[in-house]
Amino acid sequence: MSTEGGLLEFEQGQWFEHPLIRRNRLPTFARNRTPCPPPTKLQRASVYFHKTHIICTGTELVMEPNPVISLSFLDFLMSDKEISWCLHNLHIHDEQALLEALQEGTAMAISDGSYKDPFGTATWTIGDIDTISIISGRAVCPGSPDNNNAYRSKLSGLYCILIVVNKFCEFYKIAEGAIEIGCDGLSALESAFAKGDMLFKDIPSYDLVAAILRLRCESPLTWIH
Repeated sequence: MSTEGGLLEFEQGQWFEHPLIRRNRLPTFARNRTPCPPPTKLQRASVYFHKTHIICTGTELVMEPNPVISLSFLDFLMSDKEISWCLHNLHIHDEQALLEALQEGTAMAISDGSYKDPFGTATWTIGDIDTISIISGRAVCPGSPDNNNAYRSKLSGLYCILIVVNKFCEFYKIAEGAIEIGCDGLSALESAFAKGDMLFKDIPSYDLVAAILRLRCESPLTWIH
């Protein structure tokens, strides 16, 4: 029902309006309907059918959620609480340079992971040929101490790079481009980028490898390793 008082119905992509017959304690509408433009504001209506009429027994305002507006890439990135573990000591500068580097295929990223009983950590940086670092951060590897090791630390850094770059592409609406990625562990790099689309659950740190694969599939970029 529109806030102007008409009884509306939506079916197969088209809005229809039922004409008002009389307005008393329970507004009554005809069953016949005509196509109408989409409404600007709506109320939810409770109705029942009586012979050739439709009788409205009550209405309720449809609350529209307040849109989340991100004024900057930093706001957009930090609004995703699920990736907060990737963003310790986050530094961002010269986003325009990274935007151009990704589109031109001159962007580069490096992950450095380490392990000291019982914690795994990773540092990562994203830049271009002329700038050592445009976006950088640190991460404490997810998982229990029993599961952490140097290999998992390096995978964590690679995951952080992929999630941040994908978020950057989403924010700036980048449709294509390329980036070269590397890390200090060849086995982690091969697990993340050389396994193809078929994974087996006996792969060490399967959860991170599978998450990286998903991010690769979602990315609009070509990843060179």
